[in-house]
Amino acid sequence: MMCDRRPDQDGMCQFDIDCATHLASFCEASYHPGLSIDDLNAGQAATADTDLIEQRILPSGAAYFVARTPSAVYVIFRGTANVENVVSDLNVALVELPWLASEAHARVPKGHAGFVDLYLSMRQHVLDATRRARAATPRPAASVYVSGHSLGGALATLFAADVAAAAPELLPHLRVYSFGSPRVGDEAFARAWRVPCAFRCRNQHDLIPRLPLWSLAFKYTHVGREVVFVPRTGSADGGALAWQLEPPRLRELSPKQLVDKFIAYPHLEQLDVQHHIHYLDSTFPKNPFGPVALQAAHDALKAEVEALRTENERLRAENERLAAENRAQQCASQEQS
Repeated sequence: MMCDRRPDQDGMCQFDIDCATHLASFCEASYHPGLSIDDLNAGQAATADTDLIEQRILPSGAAYFVARTPSAVYVIFRGTANVENVVSDLNVALVELPWLASEAHARVPKGHAGFVDLYLSMRQHVLDATRRARAATPRPAASVYVSGHSLGGALATLFAADVAAAAPELLPHLRVYSFGSPRVGDEAFARAWRVPCAFRCRNQHDLIPRLPLWSLAFKYTHVGREVVFVPRTGSADGGALAWQLEPPRLRELSPKQLVDKFIAYPHLEQLDVQHHIHYLDSTFPKNPFGPVALQAAHDALKAEVEALRTENERLRAENERLAAENRAQQCASQEQS
């Protein structure tokens, strides 16, 4: 089964669960250090006419591969797989992305420093390989499918934003599917996002898409149309029984708001690493550094939520004490009068 393009009634392309499964299989294959067409076929992600154009693993730790068929090009970014990737994941400072700036927006978009550093280390390589692959594709209107899992999803998002600015001739053919991607940029990045066909897939209880947390200092904001996979009853592997396209959800939460949501919706306590490493029919990652980083992020978020819960309880107690003092003062004033 190969991906194909089927427009929605509103002119945007339609989410395709079979295409998503196909791309998730490619993402799983991206963790193979010496990728071959046999690897792709082993995951039933490729057909006999699939050509592997290029695979690169750079000294920075970034990795991707580009493949093509007669009707499509595939650009796949690898997720967290080594110590360098873990360091990049944890570098949550925001840096400016001047190549995405435009006169239409006053603020220069900013992105996650670790993800941006990795992307810049491969930027020209992957853009050139994508152009070569599409030029070698017989079909003039061949679609370009961009995908990645976790860190790979973040890199796929940066690549798609870059294509919209640096290679606009590819934009009408771009189809983006990310899996378990963390937030990549700030609010200005989201406003500058110009990719109409992009699906940000996440398991309902996956932890990583909730990171980095929104704060006044780092206003991280998701982009793309959200697709939520609902797990099978009693299943911890994140397998999807159903999917929801852009389900109703609250706006981006501040840490204080997160506490209230955490208290009001106990299901958030079900967030777990296992929901990040299983997507559709694929399992990630192939390298032990990935689960280590995920567990560290999981523990950090739980610790932060617990600290916020404690602070919230302290503030409520303080408010009650002040309210009691205020009532006492009012009573005393009334008695004196």
